[in-house]
Amino acid sequence: MIVSFDGLAEVRKKHRGQKIVLAAGSFDLTHAGHALFLERSKGLGDVLVVMVGSDAAIVRLKGPDRPILDERLRLTMIDFLKPVDYSFIDCYDGCKDRPDFIVFMMDEAFRVLKPDMLVVNNDRDDISWREELGRKHGVKIVVSPRINPTEYDDFSTTTIIEKIRDLARKEA
Repeated sequence: MIVSFDGLAEVRKKHRGQKIVLAAGSFDLTHAGHALFLERSKGLGDVLVVMVGSDAAIVRLKGPDRPILDERLRLTMIDFLKPVDYSFIDCYDGCKDRPDFIVFMMDEAFRVLKPDMLVVNNDRDDISWREELGRKHGVKIVVSPRINPTEYDDFSTTTIIEKIRDLARKEA
């Protein structure tokens, strides 16, 4: 179920006594790796809430050519996935102007939702500030290995984009 940022307090209230897991990401061009990450995340608790990166956050993190799909499309795709109980966009009106809004919004999500844990992939280079916020709010940070089952090719949004660019170059 898609919720607004303001609806996060109601999610915590509704699921009092249950273990809430928060996962976050860009989820641009949703693929099997995203589904596996969310399935592992859901397995760690009772309720999975997913924070989808806003367009502004993705531009800051990945550059001006990203995201490929806008935030509403990415949010809808994530919300359709079976393990996901709730999903929301990481930024509300006014926060995009803050130079620290990515850290600010994680801090706000911890404060309002009060998740029991945050799950992040181990290939992130920005885990330390998340761990610091986790300590501040009493949220356990779980670093999950990025699993690439042998039956799948190497997959990531970047890999998919590179394959599309290669195909376009061959056709040109």
